[in-house]
Amino acid sequence: MSVKTKLLLIIGTVLALLLLLLLVVVYGKLLHDKEILKGENSGLIDKNEELKQDKSNLISQYSLVIEENEKLTAENKRLQAEAKNCTPFEDKKPPIKFCENEIISVEPNHQKESIINLTEPLTLEIKMVELNGRNIECKLSQNGKIVYASGINEGKIESNVPLGPGKYALLVTNDDSKKGIVVKITVMAHP
Repeated sequence: MSVKTKLLLIIGTVLALLLLLLLVVVYGKLLHDKEILKGENSGLIDKNEELKQDKSNLISQYSLVIEENEKLTAENKRLQAEAKNCTPFEDKKPPIKFCENEIISVEPNHQKESIINLTEPLTLEIKMVELNGRNIECKLSQNGKIVYASGINEGKIESNVPLGPGKYALLVTNDDSKKGIVVKITVMAHP
């Protein structure tokens, strides 16, 4: 064999070895990149699982929000229905004064009468204070029937009597056979 052939054979072998070395390096790089991609793929799979869990949580929260919204809508409808049945605020009617701090005197074994006419159901407030005398009594009658009697009191009477519409007689009575009485009386009707 000639030198030239030997030289060509050596150069060919070196080139083959270099090519083989290059293939090994490239293959190693590909394996390394494959491992890196595997790790990244595993990370992406984990991230995907986290996103699926987040999506599931958001769907659950959304369901709770929808449920709460339905409750609030039902409550709102109920309150609107109640509001329709609610009357607006009105000015409170002032009391009707029949007499205020009126001084009357009643002789022994007598009574004084005052007629009170009510056009609607009201509560009659009666206040009597004796200024002179011992026993005071107050009665309220309608058509001859006693609808309220204070009983015999010493000093004062304070009563609230709920009444329907109609005419009433207010009687201040002195059952003492010897002395007259003097009382201060206030009668008002409240709605």
